[in-house]
Amino acid sequence: MSSSTDSTLKIACVCASNMNRSMEAHAQLLKYGMQKVSSYGTGKKVKIPSVHPLEVLSFDFGDKYADIAKYLRTQGEDFYNELGMLDLLERNSKIKPSPNRFQNEKQVDFDIVLTFEARVFEEVVVDMSSRAPLHHRQCHVINIETKDDSDGAVLGGRMAVELVQACKVSPDLDSDIFLIVQAFHERYANPTGEGDKMRVFGAFMHNIVAV
Repeated sequence: MSSSTDSTLKIACVCASNMNRSMEAHAQLLKYGMQKVSSYGTGKKVKIPSVHPLEVLSFDFGDKYADIAKYLRTQGEDFYNELGMLDLLERNSKIKPSPNRFQNEKQVDFDIVLTFEARVFEEVVVDMSSRAPLHHRQCHVINIETKDDSDGAVLGGRMAVELVQACKVSPDLDSDIFLIVQAFHERYANPTGEGDKMRVFGAFMHNIVAV
């Protein structure tokens, strides 16, 4: 890619279940004006806390967010309202119908893939590296380590927007990406000021995969 000065960057946001962190970033990037944003999970199932502390509810990727919300209401509407899960599902359903699994995509054609957990980053890199390149250009996979709760997702989404802003104004993203990621790492690892508030996001990882 020689230039990234417009809003046509193809971006994927990826977390484990395509419910919270990736969808918050997806929503914020759309609000920012990015036109080509997708989001995914990498887990085998979409996992949601159960009303029973020792259990986890599992759903298939492709199950509609609205249907998941309907089922959760039958299990304990007050519990899931207090957890914020019903609001989250309503937000998600306004962006797209259902969670999608990254590994199930037939083609992955992105300029930037943003992940929000080291394990997810590794799974994305492994999957993309196993695919035969179709376009013979670089895709930058970048991890923003993000706590999987509502506040963490909002901050992670904010950082995703900041990172994409920096990438958009680069005249040569492939050449500049290392310095962009390095600058973000140094900023958010800073023990003073705003960096201290968001130090949890200081774990940046970057890899280049051919697509």
